[in-house]
Amino acid sequence: MAKDDVGLLEQLGGWRRERKGAKEGITLAALLMFGKTLSIQAPEAIPGFQLDYRERLSDDPNIRWSDRLTIDGTWEANLFQFYQQVMLRFASDAGLKRPFAQDSEGVRPLVTPVHDALQEALVNALIHGDYSGQGGVVIERYTDRFEFSNPGTLLVSLEQILRGSVSECRNSSLQRMFQMLGVGDKAGSGIDKIRTSWAAQHWQSPRMEETQRPDRVKLSLPMVSMLPESALVALEERYGSRFRLLGKDAVQTLVTAETEGSVSNQRLQEILTLHRRDITLLLQALVRDGFLIPDRYGRWTRYSVVDPFEPVSVSLGRISSPDKPLSSPDKPLSSPDKPLSPHDKAQPSPIAPPHPLC
Repeated sequence: MAKDDVGLLEQLGGWRRERKGAKEGITLAALLMFGKTLSIQAPEAIPGFQLDYRERLSDDPNIRWSDRLTIDGTWEANLFQFYQQVMLRFASDAGLKRPFAQDSEGVRPLVTPVHDALQEALVNALIHGDYSGQGGVVIERYTDRFEFSNPGTLLVSLEQILRGSVSECRNSSLQRMFQMLGVGDKAGSGIDKIRTSWAAQHWQSPRMEETQRPDRVKLSLPMVSMLPESALVALEERYGSRFRLLGKDAVQTLVTAETEGSVSNQRLQEILTLHRRDITLLLQALVRDGFLIPDRYGRWTRYSVVDPFEPVSVSLGRISSPDKPLSSPDKPLSSPDKPLSPHDKAQPSPIAPPHPLC
C-alpha cells in the first residue's frame, strides 16, 4: 500500500499501530468502508456482511422488485460504494420532486431538504449497524415511504433520540470517516434534521421501531399527508363543530388515531413538538372531552377515537393521567410513569455493547 494511502487511512481512523509491538494494519472499519467484498466476507472478518437496496414500485404483484442493489458480484460491495450508489438512486428518484427555484447562477438545485434527510437516514443506518448481527443493512423504497433498517439495538432510549442532542454511536470510526467525507452528524441532531425536512412537506412524522431476535432498528419515512382529507372529513362528520374548535395538536392527535387505528404518548412524541408531560395533558383532555378512549391503563396505554353514537363502558371522569389511573379518588399519584399493576411495568430492552469497530 502506498505511503500516501496509509496517511489518509490514518487520518480517517482506518489504519492503526499497536502501542506495544510493531504491528500495524488496516482496521475493520476501514475494511468495511473501502475493502473488497471477498475480504469483508472472509471468515475472520464479517462473513454475514450484507447490503441491500430494494425498490418496490411496481403495481404488478408478480414483480417483486422494480430495482435492486445487493451483493451479487457485479460491484465491490463496501459501505462507501453502497452509499454512493444509493444516493444516486435518491437523486434520480422521480417521486422526489425538485423545486423550480434557481440559485444566483441560474442553476436548479440537485437536492432538496428531503434528499438531505434521506442522506442522513442512510448514513445513520450504515454507522449504527451491528455488522456481527443478522440481516445486514436494508433500504427499501415503497410508493408511499422509505424504510431504513440495520442490525443491532438502540444505544440510547427512543425518548432521548426524539429529544435530540444525544449521540451514542456504535461504530465511531465509521462515523468519523463519513464526517470527513462531509456527511453524517455527531451532535445527535440527525433525527431533528429528518423530522424537520419531513414536517416541511406536511408528511406524517418519521417513525422508529426496535425489534429483537433478531435485533434490528427500523426508521420509516412515510410520504403521506399528516392531515389526510379523508380523515379530516370523517372526524368532522363524527364530531361536527366540536372538532372544528380544537387546536392543531389535538387535531393531529385525533387524525393520527383515526388513520393508524390508535395513538400513544410515545407515538405523539415522534409527531408533535410538545414535551411528554404536555402530551399526557393533551391526551387527558381528549379522553375527558369524549374524543378518545384508552384501551388500558399504564405507561403503554393506547387511545382510540370514540364513536359518539356508541356507549362508552369505562369511566372517563377519574382518569388523572393516561400513564396511571387512580385506585381511589382521594389517593394521589406517586409518579405518572409508575404503573399500578405488575402487568403495566415496562420491561427494559437489552442494550448491546458497542461494536468493536469503535
